[in-house]
Amino acid sequence: VASVYAQNNLITRPAPTVPVLQYHAALDEIIPIGQARALNQAWCTAGVRTVFTVVPGDHIAAETTGLPAAVSWLTDQFAGRPAPTTCS
Repeated sequence: VASVYAQNNLITRPAPTVPVLQYHAALDEIIPIGQARALNQAWCTAGVRTVFTVVPGDHIAAETTGLPAAVSWLTDQFAGRPAPTTCS
């Protein structure tokens, strides 16, 4: 189990080299929001252009509540618009 966890721990893996949209459910009962915030901070520190957004709902509902922003973000990326970032 520890080996599988280590392989899936994104904080310890190389940071992405492309822009990232990361959204997380405010009431996620599976993955703690603190874990998502820590990943986002690690990627910001590594220089990744990332947008981090908290959306309403739980682990499953977030797929639906985050979808409009995700489609808009993807549309902008494919149109060649500069990637936004919420890193400070």
